[in-house]
Amino acid sequence: MTTAIRLTLAGIFTALLLGVVYASGEWGHVIATTAGFATAIALLGAAVLGWERVVTSAESAGLVDLEH
Repeated sequence: MTTAIRLTLAGIFTALLLGVVYASGEWGHVIATTAGFATAIALLGAAVLGWERVVTSAESAGLVDLEH
């Protein structure tokens, strides 16, 4: 997926969460909060996996030596 598509999907998801929070009652807040927390955890996990992939690629290319 390209960066533009990812940003567009993130924007749409954010707009949906805000719409649920402002348009519904107490359960809407609970659901939106839970979905927002799950999304934040998923984004952190994706960032860690992406960083590990970059480090592995740099190591295999000989650009980084992690042994001291």
